[in-house]
Amino acid sequence: MKKLLAVVAFLFYILSNIAAQKNLNKLKSFMIGSFNSQEQAEQDTNYYNISLHMYEIWPEKSTPKDFWLYVEQAVAKIQDRPYRQRIYHVIEIDKTHFTSEIYELPNPKEWVLTWKEPEKFLSLKISDLTELKGCGVNLTYKKNQFFGSTNKENCLNNFRGASYATSEVTVSKKAMNSWDRGYNGENVQIWGAEKGPYVFKKLKQ
Repeated sequence: MKKLLAVVAFLFYILSNIAAQKNLNKLKSFMIGSFNSQEQAEQDTNYYNISLHMYEIWPEKSTPKDFWLYVEQAVAKIQDRPYRQRIYHVIEIDKTHFTSEIYELPNPKEWVLTWKEPEKFLSLKISDLTELKGCGVNLTYKKNQFFGSTNKENCLNNFRGASYATSEVTVSKKAMNSWDRGYNGENVQIWGAEKGPYVFKKLKQ
């Protein structure tokens, strides 16, 4: 009986790992690509047409439980002047839970538009990055999409006089919703969209 229970437990462990890897690969396929918020901007003038590019880097440093992305955001008309450049390290926690650590780049201007040539990141080391502690996004998989947020007030931020920032994210096959907001010490929002998240539709590759 003990042997049977051990076999069952082992099979459950194997199947759980397979399910987790399958969902991680799904998350990766959902996140990689180019997106924009053109449709939303055309329907609501409170939103800008923003371009979002997310592409894999360092596949040789990845494992079956994680991957790395270069992320670049810019106003669509001036994509050579991005306002945000980040490295995401996406890690599997278990088959339905994942986390995305966020890193800043050294000398961001040197990496503008390198989403077109991700192999250039071979010259960059993980140790060159600066992690934005407390700004990682925790994601849960449910009904063929991933959703989650930062931990409230943990992501310190001084942009436009803010004290902290929050991020709420939903990732699906054809779109990514992202709602970034900054708050002051009195928990009053001072930057970011007020009505709801930006809706980034994935562009055909």
